[in-house]
Amino acid sequence: MIIDIHSHIGDPWYAYWKKNVQVEDHLASMDKWGIDKRCVSWWQPHNAPDEGNKTIASIVKKYPDRFLGFGRINQR
Repeated sequence: MIIDIHSHIGDPWYAYWKKNVQVEDHLASMDKWGIDKRCVSWWQPHNAPDEGNKTIASIVKKYPDRFLGFGRINQR
């Protein structure tokens, strides 16, 4: 089994990355490269971490055989 342990979903916070990365993008690249599972987290950890955690949880619930989720907490 091949597991990608670091990926992001959602709006990017890196200035050079201009694409909003969606689940479909991940599934397509996973199929292309033979990746069985991918660990995903939300792009913008400091902007609404609760929203990001809910989004990641819903993705993992919908695709439990393809995604593992990383949650975030606001340390401020």
